[in-house]
Amino acid sequence: MKPETERINWEQVKLRMKDAEATLQRAFQPGAEERDAVLLRRAAALAEMKGAGRLDDDRAQQVLLLRVGESVIGLDAAQVAQIVSFQQWAAVPDAHEALLGVVNVRSELVGLCSPYPYLKTTGGDVSGFVRGAVLRHSTLRLALGCDEVLGFVHLAPEAIKENHVFEAAGRLGVLLDANVILEPFHSTISA
Repeated sequence: MKPETERINWEQVKLRMKDAEATLQRAFQPGAEERDAVLLRRAAALAEMKGAGRLDDDRAQQVLLLRVGESVIGLDAAQVAQIVSFQQWAAVPDAHEALLGVVNVRSELVGLCSPYPYLKTTGGDVSGFVRGAVLRHSTLRLALGCDEVLGFVHLAPEAIKENHVFEAAGRLGVLLDANVILEPFHSTISA
């Protein structure tokens, strides 16, 4: 026998094989972000089917509700590409005031934006942000951070009051325009 074959630690080889198998299984199973995105799309489709007979205004807007601290934010569902979950984000030094940092979403970096500057408040605790709504854009990957995704609602145009304030599910909220959020980041990149 060769001396090289005597040094093989078969227990370690078995452990590595099990780790590799577990990695492959995780790779082919949907992650938490994908599962949440699928569930949100299904919930929106069900809500649309269920509410189709009750909502007679064709101008109603589907809005995604996000909880940010004690505030509720609404985003036009058409402006949201996906919902992501994350455990932590990495800060970006000398960045735009609204940019908290970046998160890794399936090996792709996505900018994480604070909603507080758009709420015209001094800011709140962003350390609890574990979710984000990735805004739809052809070149930018930017998510608006939040504490919780509350779901979808349909808002009739008359339900949206002055300063984009609305009431949904018994809570007051502010409707934000994704284009306003994306604009400073887009102008920075194109400059």
